[in-house]
Order: sequence, then C-alpha cells, then structure tokens
Amino acid sequence: MYAPSGEPWRTTVVYDQYASKLQTTIRNTFADAQEGDISLIHISSHGYNKFDEGNYQAVGVKMSNGSFMTYISYAMLKEWTDRYIKGDVILILETCYAGGAIEAKCGAPFREKGHYVLASCEYDEHCYSHDGNYNYFVEWLTDGVKGMKADTNRDGALSLGELQAYIYNKGCTINVGANGETYYQHSEAYPAKSDYILFVAR
Repeated sequence: MYAPSGEPWRTTVVYDQYASKLQTTIRNTFADAQEGDISLIHISSHGYNKFDEGNYQAVGVKMSNGSFMTYISYAMLKEWTDRYIKGDVILILETCYAGGAIEAKCGAPFREKGHYVLASCEYDEHCYSHDGNYNYFVEWLTDGVKGMKADTNRDGALSLGELQAYIYNKGCTINVGANGETYYQHSEAYPAKSDYILFVAR
C-alpha cells in the first residue's frame, strides 16, 4: 500500500512514550512536513473518559518514572499537531473512548479542515482486545488495508470512509462483551463517510 501520492509512506515508530517527551517527539518526527504533505499518526494507548470533569477524553502516556500514567487531552494533542505539523493530519486512535476525538459533546477538537480521524470505537465504548495481546481494531484495520479489501468501489484507492465502514461492519459481527451482555465494538471517522484517500494500490 502506498500514500495518496503513490509513494511509500515514511514510517517512524516510537514505543513507551513519556508525557514529558511526547510534545518533543511530535515536533521532531514531523519537522520536515511541508504544506501539501499528509502526516499519519497512529496512537495505541490506554484511553481516558472523564465526562464529569470538563467533558474531555484523552490518550494515556507514561510518567517519567514509568510506574504511573497520566493523560493528554485530545485538545492538547491537536494543539501540538497544529503547532508542529504542516499539511493534513490523519489521526488513527486505538484507545478506549477514542470516538471522543470527534464527538461534539467532548469538544470535538479535531473537527476542523485538514484533520481526519479514524477512531477504534465510539466515544462511550472500550477498545477490546482479543486476548490481551492485540486489539480487534488492529486486526480489522490491517485486514481492510491488505489487498485493498475495504476498497468497496474498486477504484484502486482506499478512503477514510471505506476503511471506517469496513472496520465498523467487522465489529458488528462479533460480541466482545463480558458476562454474556450484548455489546459490540464499533469505529468512528471524521469526517463521516469521508472520501479522503488514505492508501492507493500501485
């Protein structure tokens, strides 16, 4: 799979990021981004839902001692991407409550032109794991991209809306609840049903 330009995506992977270094990492990783570029960020972490104190949701990052976790709000994350990244930003959030990045009741920090979000679940849902080792969302995302399976109109380009719909439909096929309750993991995207191109076949 290739970027919309037809060129390979350049990738940088950062693990176990500390709160004190996350801002610097975003700045340094995307320092070369230019207007017209597309920067894709995939964040895999714990998510945080705190409606009772400011109606915000956030991604989890480690404290410097490594034994505690704090949270960076989506609004703060957007502030950093706005400050340090030129061009469009595609944010793939693989965290519990990830739909909060695009829910109006949570401030909707990413609902602006130039920002595109693929969230692993709706704002009030958990991002479930298969067995604690990896996530359903990653499996479905990978499956949709591999072989362009999510390219439903078969035009050789995979849009945000197509990939989100593919993941959502996968989530509707399996009960991931505990103790027998009926509960499904869904996905969300902003803009909804967007035709913004993420990948192309070449």
